[in-house]
Amino acid sequence: MQRVFMIAAAAVLAACAAKSSTAPTPAEIAGTWSGPLTDGLQGSGTLSLSLAQTGDSVTGTWSIAYANPANDVAGLVAGNVSGTSLSILLRPSSPPTCQFGPFEITATVTGTTAMSGSYSTVQCANGDSGTFSAAMQ
Repeated sequence: MQRVFMIAAAAVLAACAAKSSTAPTPAEIAGTWSGPLTDGLQGSGTLSLSLAQTGDSVTGTWSIAYANPANDVAGLVAGNVSGTSLSILLRPSSPPTCQFGPFEITATVTGTTAMSGSYSTVQCANGDSGTFSAAMQ
């Protein structure tokens, strides 16, 4: 009888331990975001994101507009959000270059109205990088 009790107690403890390791609730980021960025190669511009969210998965579209429209770039978004941490990849619609992406963004979401972070090109030793802030529109 004591052996049965110990086995049952061990099973209850294992079940409780399994439930305690939950991922943080992802911030709600679906919608249109826009704000200033400072790019290492192009200077000042405006980042726009149109994001959809299913659980922690994020998809959508993006664009960056600069003073010289010849440097504007746009494409697709894919990534995830964990708690208030956003990690997404911006893939350009045009063929990728180290100057125009793809870019990896890491950002912190503040409430439901603001985010800020940094970005850098992926797979480029001498690529581009910068910082941005965006507000929900």
